[in-house]
Amino acid sequence: MIAETVSVAIRAGSGSPSAVSEDFIDALRTVTVRQVDDGPSTFQLVLDAERAAQSSVELPVISAATVAPGNRVKIGVQLYGTTTALFDGVIAHTELNYDGSGGAFSYSVIGEDLSLYMRLEEKAAEWPGRSSSQIATEIIGNYAQYGLSATVVSPSNDVTPTADQWVRQQNASDLRFLRALARPFGYIFATRPGASMDAQGVAYWGPPPRDGTPLPALTIEMGTDSNVLAIDFGYDAAAAEVYKGGSRVDADTMAASTVSSSADFSGTAFASTASLKSALLRTRRYIEPDRFGTLATAYADALAQVSARSAMRVRAVVDGLDYGTAVTPSSVIAIRGAGAMHDGLYYVERVDHTFRTGEYRMEIVMTREGTGSTISNVS
Repeated sequence: MIAETVSVAIRAGSGSPSAVSEDFIDALRTVTVRQVDDGPSTFQLVLDAERAAQSSVELPVISAATVAPGNRVKIGVQLYGTTTALFDGVIAHTELNYDGSGGAFSYSVIGEDLSLYMRLEEKAAEWPGRSSSQIATEIIGNYAQYGLSATVVSPSNDVTPTADQWVRQQNASDLRFLRALARPFGYIFATRPGASMDAQGVAYWGPPPRDGTPLPALTIEMGTDSNVLAIDFGYDAAAAEVYKGGSRVDADTMAASTVSSSADFSGTAFASTASLKSALLRTRRYIEPDRFGTLATAYADALAQVSARSAMRVRAVVDGLDYGTAVTPSSVIAIRGAGAMHDGLYYVERVDHTFRTGEYRMEIVMTREGTGSTISNVS
């Protein structure tokens, strides 16, 4: 229990995790969960580690089977009656610390989400006759034993090569290969907890989902409606880059074609002035020997989109009790009270949830492709 209106649920153990004991909850100092939209999410539990009666006996919290490395951990938050799953993963690291001034031990339990299993083995494999999305689906399916289901979005410009054209080669861990397959389409890859603490986790391979219903607005300097403790905006007018020049030879026709990327933002627009229209737009030549023809153009477009979509970056700190909703990555959130250049909709890339007795704070990192809002009113 953090406060009357918010509580943290923690399940841990080998195999199927179960609720931790009351003694474990009482020993907690802090709970931190970092969620990201593209890459591994992490957690850290910091516990009081009281010494046993005899110095030769191990500290009780360390000897507890609950926090053994390799154990599964699920973390959720119940806020005003609504439970949100925040983390599903594995204990990977522990730390014991002693503070001589206070004469106290603390024990930190740290872990990664279920994508950890995907980076444990480096593999050499061939994937003949499969598109990128088909390979992603097959690889993720190999981790169903860990309670992962696949959500794979097939790109419109995906290609299924025949065996006499080329065969995709994997010389990396599954995690690194999945991310390499995603990059040419501007896609992201992450594993996420399910919709509830009991639901299966989801491995998402697809575009950043920017079309969701916006969460309640982050409100600045509006009296009792204000719900932001601190907020910083940063705009990089030279972040975006387009590709002009460079050519690749089509392996089938042996014809050379010039590779150029689009100068239009193709995702759901949140900014009225996109960074791809900036006076400081950078121009690059396309150099990528492994891709040619339509794949080369698609990759150049993806690189341009990725460079532009985070040109405006915002970091906000909010009191979870005041805001009233647990924010998660890949959400859409509105900001109001910062002026015409900075108000409007943003995409959530990262959230740090920190729980202490009587306190729940979120640090939210949001991005969009430029300045100015595409909506006239923020409710």
